Amino acid sequence: MAAGSTSFSPYAYAQMPALADYKSLVCVFLYGGNDSWNTLVPYSQAEYSAYARSRGLGETWGLALERSQLLPITSDAGGSDGATYALNPNLRALQPLYDSGRLAIIPSVGPLLEPTTKEQYVDAKRTGHRLPVQLFSHNNQQDQWQSLNDGTDGRTGWGGRMVDQYESANPVGSLPTALAVGTQSLLITGNRSVPLVLGYSGEGELPLITWGAKSSVRGQILKDIFTSSSELSSIYGRAYGGANMRTLRYTEVLGRTLQSAPNIPSLPDFLPAGAGLKQQLRSVAKLIAMREQLGMTRQLFFVSMGGFDNHDALMTDHPLLLQQLGDAMQSFQGAMEELDVAKSVTLFTSSDFGRTLTSNGDGSDHGWAGLQFVMGGSVRGRRMYGSYPILELDSESEIGSGIFIPGFSADQYAATLARWFGVPNDLLPSIAPNLENFSVRNLEFLA
Repeated sequence: MAAGSTSFSPYAYAQMPALADYKSLVCVFLYGGNDSWNTLVPYSQAEYSAYARSRGLGETWGLALERSQLLPITSDAGGSDGATYALNPNLRALQPLYDSGRLAIIPSVGPLLEPTTKEQYVDAKRTGHRLPVQLFSHNNQQDQWQSLNDGTDGRTGWGGRMVDQYESANPVGSLPTALAVGTQSLLITGNRSVPLVLGYSGEGELPLITWGAKSSVRGQILKDIFTSSSELSSIYGRAYGGANMRTLRYTEVLGRTLQSAPNIPSLPDFLPAGAGLKQQLRSVAKLIAMREQLGMTRQLFFVSMGGFDNHDALMTDHPLLLQQLGDAMQSFQGAMEELDVAKSVTLFTSSDFGRTLTSNGDGSDHGWAGLQFVMGGSVRGRRMYGSYPILELDSESEIGSGIFIPGFSADQYAATLARWFGVPNDLLPSIAPNLENFSVRNLEFLA
């Protein structure tokens, strides 16, 4: 496949042989665009002073956090130019995960079609330098993060194309390799593989189906309807009936599986109201717990949080979102350790984009480069991968309004995850089509 190509033919994929090990990737997508500069903050005095000036420490419009409130961390690989950094105080749950080497930080990553400097960005229209389509747009950047396309073909996601290669590794009649909890996702949609969307509680997307005597009657009625539809001469009727029969079969498998799944102390069956991300991750943890009964060797999960589009009230709303994120991630890692699969499961974050360094008076606006977390037992943690930008206007990678060019591309990020999942090097361009434009193809945050 040519560099930068976005023609994702199903014939580009080779089926993987039977696998003896188990691996799972879990994407936590932060919808709205997380404010990275208040997620991880420069802590060494010179770098913090630049951050404080740019974010208006002490001003009525200011977005800067007080240095005394921050949670300092130390990188085994050192920071940018010897600088040190600190987590937002509401991410206290992540500090021990980072300190123990189970959490890595990629401080500057985002969609790129090819390496891009500030000069190339400014002159792109004149020179034809390729940039992601509709930068700073929620829908477009969500699609580009999840599909890694150049805006011309968004039918499949990079995770779905990865899963296409592993459908034969899991038993026929079991669950799909790719599952989303709460909402459908382009990221896990493939050319051949069909993902399953679960409700927040882990049930399938057929609300009439519950688990008890009455449900068997409802289930049989639905089966009769869907079977009749699948036998119609109309292609639409057959597709409708077939899709619903498939969902019904999966729902039945899910019901039996979740009824048999153990209670996991870190993510118990009872969770308080408002624990949306924890609820989603509990469903993921239960399905991972039942992997052997289901015969699964590879699984890809998609969960999400909303609310990160903090144009307003960033200083009050964003800390609460980070606390929910950190607490849920800590609980999920605890669950994986209780299930003795921590080295086999990697959780990673993604988001529409980072946000502007500058304030709009009460929040931040749409940016480009952003920070991401990677967590798990196979993570080479207690490290930052790549350089944290110099948080000053008109600095090397700042292109105006406090927007920064990513240091790493989303393709490089996804390819590193896919390689750990087991995708051979020669097939990585099918997953990350812009990867061949970058000299570094493995960010090495996974062992």
